[in-house]
Amino acid sequence: KGKNMEKINNKEVKENSKLMFRPEFIPFYPQIKRQYHLTFSEALVYSFIKFYSSSMFSEFCLTNKQIGEILGRSVDTISKSISKLSKLGLIEVTRTIKAGGGQKRYIRINL
Repeated sequence: KGKNMEKINNKEVKENSKLMFRPEFIPFYPQIKRQYHLTFSEALVYSFIKFYSSSMFSEFCLTNKQIGEILGRSVDTISKSISKLSKLGLIEVTRTIKAGGGQKRYIRINL
């Protein structure tokens, strides 16, 4: 029984995590879009990071590819959006070196 229950729990966790990254609702901040002259994609990326940072995660560390898949935008669009949001001071981007090599990026909302 223990192994079957463990398989069920693991399956539930996997299914729930898929749903978590397929949001049906992301708050949108039109005042931020207007005030900072953001494109729709830039405002959407900001809104997504703000929503997930404030509601589910203490730190936001998804990759551009992951964000792009969730929002239906290209990796290039996500990358440019994050760069612009950072330059405007709306977000802060930091990186740490991973033990096995490579980097992990963290994004924090400033506004």
